[in-house]
Amino acid sequence: MESRARLLVVDDDPDVRHVLKTKLEQTGRFEVHTAGGGQEGLRSAQTLQPEVIVSDIDMPDVDGGELAATLRETPSTATIPVVFLSALVSPTDTGQSSGGWPMLSKRGSLETLIRTIERMLAEPKRRA
Repeated sequence: MESRARLLVVDDDPDVRHVLKTKLEQTGRFEVHTAGGGQEGLRSAQTLQPEVIVSDIDMPDVDGGELAATLRETPSTATIPVVFLSALVSPTDTGQSSGGWPMLSKRGSLETLIRTIERMLAEPKRRA
């Protein structure tokens, strides 16, 4: 049996976490864990060591940019790639975030998110 990639979805909206977890797990390609905000995401990244983190940008405790910066500064999480999802980005304005990680719209397609995650999984681990 093929192993599934371990993902961590970080979002302060429980509905978004539930939908992403359900839809990504339904593909059979991912084992999805969730965190309800940036602080929880940082703790979960340490313990779970996910292969990719999918994170909201606008969160009240620790925003996605700060989450990614802290991950990069921590030796045990420095090479975990991050894909940002934001309601503030339109589906046509996706691209690279200021930290160099992909930024996608929450209103974009699930297929685009899956392709982006799979691309991140295929790339060699990098340290920024």
